[in-house]
Amino acid sequence: MEKSELLSPDKIHSGQELIKSKIIERAEKLELSNDGLEPLPDGVADIEGYCKSSPRIMWILKQPYDDMKDGKPFGGGWEVYGAFENSDAHTNMTWQPIVYSLVGIREHKQYNDMPYIRDDKSMLDVLKDIAYINVDKMPGYRTTSDVELAEAYDQWKDIVEEQIRLYDPQVICFANTMWLFKKDWGIDEHTKHESIPLGNDKNMFVYRKDGRLCLDTYHPAQRVVARGSYVDAIIKAVNELL
Repeated sequence: MEKSELLSPDKIHSGQELIKSKIIERAEKLELSNDGLEPLPDGVADIEGYCKSSPRIMWILKQPYDDMKDGKPFGGGWEVYGAFENSDAHTNMTWQPIVYSLVGIREHKQYNDMPYIRDDKSMLDVLKDIAYINVDKMPGYRTTSDVELAEAYDQWKDIVEEQIRLYDPQVICFANTMWLFKKDWGIDEHTKHESIPLGNDKNMFVYRKDGRLCLDTYHPAQRVVARGSYVDAIIKAVNELL
């Protein structure tokens, strides 16, 4: 992997704060927020760590989750990456595979070579120097239909694209979200890509876009393939193809 140009922490910090204000303003303009529901801004927790990291990695997930009231999403008003500090963060089923993949990439290990996060909670620190992005910026249900997610993408895609430009990742891991971007990015069935087997006749697809490695894979909390296969495929793609 070629050494990349370092980013400016000050520029990232000011840009992240500007995007945060845009997210709040957008939610108000679209009347998505109210007294019981506010957006959940996302981005980078440790900006200096992110700027120094190699490779710079971004995860793009669907939507954040906070709480439920009367059967509807409730809460918000805090930064998603702030939850990485929570005492129970190691139990999050979405974050666990992300942590294992990041540790594997940086330490050149495979899933079975790593300790369990519950036995070494310091592994969670790798979450702080990635860009953690949701397509939808509002708290949602635990499951979201493709129709609802596509609507959210239309509402927020310009802000997500601004985040991609700001953080300038070398790797983007799409957690069952890349299908939303393909049309706008000019990616179709004819676009050159590589396939990495996951088992159960499933594959992860790897594209190159604007000099970035883009991994089109399942959501980290998926139950389609074994977790080890999922994690090792991400490690392999980044460490061998970047």
